[in-house]
Amino acid sequence: MVIERIGRSAPARDIRSLAQLLLDGGAFVGLATHDGAMAAELDAFLHERGLDRGEPGARRYEYQCLMGVRKEFADAQRRAGHAVRIYVPYGRDWHAYSLRRLRHNPQIARHVLRAMLHGER
Repeated sequence: MVIERIGRSAPARDIRSLAQLLLDGGAFVGLATHDGAMAAELDAFLHERGLDRGEPGARRYEYQCLMGVRKEFADAQRRAGHAVRIYVPYGRDWHAYSLRRLRHNPQIARHVLRAMLHGER
């Protein structure tokens, strides 16, 4: 199950509630966000429940980020001990997927452009 915040249409409290429900129910949850405030709320919940302990690969959650979008965020999550999966759109439908992501969150284009200009990898 992937929990994803799409633009401003999904309030943080709803995403946090859904994450809590799924994690409390024993599901593995992909926390797909580049939003620092959202991650801070989720981190607090994970810590409260003790879900952030143990080896990152053995936990029931991971942060999921798009390659080239806020690399510093993914690095910070990794340094904090969280598992982080980096996604790269590819395959036959990569273009449609990328356009859909840009429509839902135009700030992604700014992050990708900044990464290209500053040589982030």
